[in-house]
Amino acid sequence: LGLPRLKLGKMPEQELVLDLAFQFESFREYGKAVRGYTVYLTDFSLGEDEKDFALLHRGFCHAMLNHFESAVADFAAVETSGSRRNADTARRLSQFLKDLRERIRIIESVQDPARRGELYYEAAAYAKALENFALVEESRRSARLRFLTARSLEETGQTSQALVIYRDLVRSA
Repeated sequence: LGLPRLKLGKMPEQELVLDLAFQFESFREYGKAVRGYTVYLTDFSLGEDEKDFALLHRGFCHAMLNHFESAVADFAAVETSGSRRNADTARRLSQFLKDLRERIRIIESVQDPARRGELYYEAAAYAKALENFALVEESRRSARLRFLTARSLEETGQTSQALVIYRDLVRSA
């Protein structure tokens, strides 16, 4: 798939499952990545560092899908695991998500969907940004708003739809 394989020295099936989950994450197919990391966590006997790695990555993927409760649960599991190496990272990610949820609460109070979409984009809540950009009337969609829509599509793994908008922006420049 163009990315280097992860070399962990584990049994081939275990390594393949983790590699696929990581590939899906790299290509922003977060739902598939969550499923892959879940299989890795449930179907194999793992050491603490291996569990932490998968939980941190699955938590990130959950966050990108706006599944904040699941993400925080994954980060909390790392914080309380037997290995302390990743506890600080998990704690910081968990705090970031808690702060982001508060920011999203404030964003939701904004009435204008274009501005709300921009704020969601700035908060890296790309799916929510897309929901709001879709509510903006065609006549109000500036080049900036179309670009942010394309970037949000790209960040959510919808690259072919993003390319259409990018090409349209280049043609109209």
